[in-house]
Formats: sequence, C-alpha cells, structure tokens
Amino acid sequence: MDRKQIIDRVPHVLRDVREYRALTGAEQPEFDRGWEALYFCLDEQFVMTASEQSISRFERIVGISPRPTDTLDDRRFAILAAMANEIPYTIRWLRARLYALLGDKIELDLDHDNYHLQARIALQAKRQFDLVLNLLRRVVPANITLDASLDYRRHGMLTRFRHRELKPYTHEQIRRGLELDE
Repeated sequence: MDRKQIIDRVPHVLRDVREYRALTGAEQPEFDRGWEALYFCLDEQFVMTASEQSISRFERIVGISPRPTDTLDDRRFAILAAMANEIPYTIRWLRARLYALLGDKIELDLDHDNYHLQARIALQAKRQFDLVLNLLRRVVPANITLDASLDYRRHGMLTRFRHRELKPYTHEQIRRGLELDE
C-alpha cells in the first residue's frame, strides 16, 4: 500500500531534525500495521474481497455448504446468489441482479402476454447454472412459467456455414455443436 510516511506530516522545518526522524521512523511500522489491519477488516465485510475464512463464515450465515470442487470464486458466487432473496418487483430489477452476478452471460426474455420467462445462460457459466436456476425459482413469481437453459450456440457462431451445410444435422446436433466443429 502506498501511504504517506509520518515524516511527511511533520512541518518542513523539523523534518531534518534527527530526533523527529528517529521518532517518526520508529512509529511508522506501527501505523503501517494499523492501516493494514483496518483495510483487512474492511475487505472481510464484503463477499467479493473476503478471505477464505470469511467466505466460510458467510456460507454458514446463508446456510450453504460448498462442494469440494468449488473454487473461491464459485463459493463467492453461491453466497451472492443465496443473498439475492428479495422478491423482484420488475423485470428490470431481476436483470440488474443477474447482471451483477453473471455479467452478460445471461439473457432474459419475458413474454408478458403468456406469463412466460425464458432465461438463457451462456455455456461459460455452466458451473453456475444450478445456482442461477435455484435463484430464479426462488424469486420469479409463481404465476410465471420459467424456462431456463444453457445457451450452447448463437446465430453468430453459425454464420460461417451455408444452409445446405447445416441441412443434414438435427436441431439438437446444431445446438450442441457435436459434429459441426469437426
């Protein structure tokens, strides 16, 4: 951390006095440790900056247990998803909450007339799919049907193929890309 030295806070006329230099030099490590402890305490209060020990504490608070294969980031994501238990009042709120968790790795399409919500989660977020699905099941109102799926392929990924090249494949094969990448 780049902090000012105590000697920099002493008036200019006293900075060259041997006693002040010795006094501030002896006190500087104590002040540095104090600042480090303060920043550590601040970091531990927030899920995104917390240490593994504090992440364990957060998990106990929200009542989840990590899988043995979860990384620290996976555990952070699970905690944030568990904390997002407010009932959304608007689709805008839900989009903002999911964007905060996943960024642009999720798409929501709400069909107002048919009370249907479709959520497509990018394949890169596959590990978080179950957590996002549980979150959506918790917060989406009961009168709205939910269709959540992994978004395997996008139209832009298929533009290099002509229609006649894709014709022999089923929709499922194209969606999963099993034979196209050969």
